This record gives sequence, structure tokens and C-alpha cells, in this order.
Amino acid sequence: MLMAAMASIAQAPVFEVASIKPDTTGRRMSVESSGDRFTAFDVGLGPLVLMAYDVNVRQISGVDHIFGDRYDIVAKAEHRMRSAELRQMLQSLLADRFKLQVHWETREVPEYSLTIAKGGPKLRHSDRPDDDIPRVQTTESAGGRETPSGVSYTHESMGDFAWALSRGMHRRPAGG
Repeated sequence: MLMAAMASIAQAPVFEVASIKPDTTGRRMSVESSGDRFTAFDVGLGPLVLMAYDVNVRQISGVDHIFGDRYDIVAKAEHRMRSAELRQMLQSLLADRFKLQVHWETREVPEYSLTIAKGGPKLRHSDRPDDDIPRVQTTESAGGRETPSGVSYTHESMGDFAWALSRGMHRRPAGG
């Protein structure tokens, strides 16, 4: 009896019930978690993997096909879910319903080295009004351009600048 209790404690949490259907509506993707419910409409497996394992797309390899097919998912837990528990439940759902298997490995990848230039920082406050700076983070709003000495951003918020770098818009590794 003690062994059965220990096995149930070690078992990953799962949704009480979950419905997964191919999306046929073509509506815009939406993902929502509230209380004991999780809903995702027009979502591919890729975004679910990113959410379930708390990784970004650059950390996944060999699975381009998971960004194709779209699904509608409605799931209910036995109780209110915390975000860490939701991720574990999504992991269980992906393994059970889609037979997803995960392999973790460490790789060396190119990286940025942000340093202060000789003579101090060259950042200046933009003379553009704050309400005129784009707030939606897209490749258009984070409009950096390559220059002989690096990358130049003009009239960008620090948030958009950081977003652009994290998305690998300019893949120049440190020392490159």
C-alpha cells in the first residue's frame, strides 16, 4: 500500500479531462488558462511545447513539423492550477495524446556580448515622443539595421531592442 501511494505522488499531474480536435475554423490562435481550465484554439504543437517546457523556439531542433497542424484543445483539471503545474499537465498531455518524447542536451551556440563602447555608452534618449514609439513587438517595430560597426537602432524602446536581439534578428556571434 505504501508503494502505491509513493507511485501516485511521483506521477506527473494530468488533466481530469481533455478534448483535442483538429482546428477547422482558421480563426486566430488563442491560449488561455484560468482556474481549473485550459483552452487553446488554432494552436500548433510547437507553441504548446514552448509553453509546456518553458523554452524558446531556438532551443528546439529537429521538429519543424510540430509547427504545422493546428488544434483546438479544451482541458479541465481537478483543481485550480498554478503555472508550474499547468506546464507539467501540458507535458503529460503532449506525451499521452501526441506521443511526444523529449531529449535534453547541451549545445554550444553563438551568443551576443553586449559591452560598453570605448568612451562610454552611446545611448541617447530619443527626441521622439514616448507615445509615438511602437509598443507592438514585431520585426517592423524593432527596426535595427546593420552598420559597418554593428547594429544601429533608432527611436526604439529598450524592450523592443531586447526583443529583437532575443529573436536572433542579427546573428553575429561574439567576436565575429
